[in-house]
Amino acid sequence: MGPNLSSLRSRWSHPQLQEPVSGGVERQPEPKPQDLKSLIQPPIRPFTDEIGYSPLKKMSNDALWKAMRSYADNTGVPYKEGTHSWLMFKVGYVYPVVCFPLHPFEVQLYIGIHSWLGLLLDGQAE
Repeated sequence: MGPNLSSLRSRWSHPQLQEPVSGGVERQPEPKPQDLKSLIQPPIRPFTDEIGYSPLKKMSNDALWKAMRSYADNTGVPYKEGTHSWLMFKVGYVYPVVCFPLHPFEVQLYIGIHSWLGLLLDGQAE
């Protein structure tokens, strides 16, 4: 079921023991491993430059709310304030804002609308 741990080679060098001083054994401090960013960034940076990647920008939550309201108005599904549909609409809005804040606006809109409609269908099945 895989190699024994003793057969795996470590990527980190082990500290060498110094000669004992006055009968005791002193060890050199463990070397600090590099942080993940400095380890991963060198091979990733040229790749992202080559493909023309640019970091995603956060969209305004206000814009998502307005876009969801506009889309919902065109579906013909009622969602008057205070109804179950209204509550599920608000859940559908909050879900992409909280769980997918760095996704593109269009993806957040898709997630929000389809979460709302899915929650409505699920509520009808009960």
